Amino acid sequence: MITLKNSTISPDQLDITAFSSVASIIHPLILQIIYIAIITVGFIANFLICSLLTLNQSLMNKFPSCRFIFLLAVVDALTVILVLVSPSFEILGSSYPYPRGNISGPVFCAFIGSDFFIWGFGFVSVYTITSLSIERMSSVVWPNVHHSLFRTYRMYYIMILVFIIGLALSIPNILHVRYFHDQTIPCICLPLTDIVFTNTVIYFTLIALQFIIPFTITFISYVTFAYQIRKTKFSSPSNQYAVNMGRNSIRNKQVISAGCLSNNATSPTLETWRRQTKRISIISIMITLAFFICWFPNQLIYTLVQLQIFKSKNPWLNIRAVLVISSSTINPVIYVVIDPNFRKLFWDTLKQITYKLPGR
Repeated sequence: MITLKNSTISPDQLDITAFSSVASIIHPLILQIIYIAIITVGFIANFLICSLLTLNQSLMNKFPSCRFIFLLAVVDALTVILVLVSPSFEILGSSYPYPRGNISGPVFCAFIGSDFFIWGFGFVSVYTITSLSIERMSSVVWPNVHHSLFRTYRMYYIMILVFIIGLALSIPNILHVRYFHDQTIPCICLPLTDIVFTNTVIYFTLIALQFIIPFTITFISYVTFAYQIRKTKFSSPSNQYAVNMGRNSIRNKQVISAGCLSNNATSPTLETWRRQTKRISIISIMITLAFFICWFPNQLIYTLVQLQIFKSKNPWLNIRAVLVISSSTINPVIYVVIDPNFRKLFWDTLKQITYKLPGR
């Protein structure tokens, strides 16, 4: 959750709220244009990803990584839509129409004013990326286990579990926010407790679960993946284990990009598998790196502000809001730029959709 100003306030301080504009260093109109551009690009790009995989249903049935891509696209599309109606980003203007009912007011502050779903979907993305890294590692290190673990019906359970974990980690957003009907901005963010030590334990636990642990697992998975690829000598005909591993990897359909989205090749060679592995390694690392860059400043600053180590009134720090929302538009760009097979399917899907529009 982004607290754009001091979160340790009392309800009667109208000019200092937890969810205020980031416009203190950017003109409001320019800021709205930036947000609208991010929302438009993010929604269209992720909608095309979802359409691409829906129109090629066999891909998701055969390739477990395609389901992770689909989940990422869904949560990213939902995120940019929620940003549009969130009072935190003031897309609808500074005079936000807050509901004032005895029930609607508290419910609105708990789920919309607190940005519960925006950050919950962010944590879903974090754990989806972690699951993808584990899938990538197991496809090379334990190909037989990978084939069994990531079957279609088990993928549904994994995706549901990831979704539940992500939203559960956003529950503190609800607990932070209180509704005060007599305030200009009724959704006020307050500390979880009045005890400094308790807050310290809570916030460090949260940042560990929301960010440090999943990204540590992701890092270890990709290091293991790279080490296994490097250790395996595909060029040596005598290394039967390497050859078998490569063939198993092809059969198990573990690649996320060229393998996930290339359904033309019916008899992929070992060299094809190597190229696909290299390409998907680059894509996976780029996805992880981009998400880390966009989210780490927010997670760090949020924790420091809640611990009152850092003041949130420095306007330059609020640019992290733009970074976090931008993360919802990055993945489709990475796919299209790096992978030619994905790029072809992406544009083919766009042509199919535009061709069916009225008047065409």
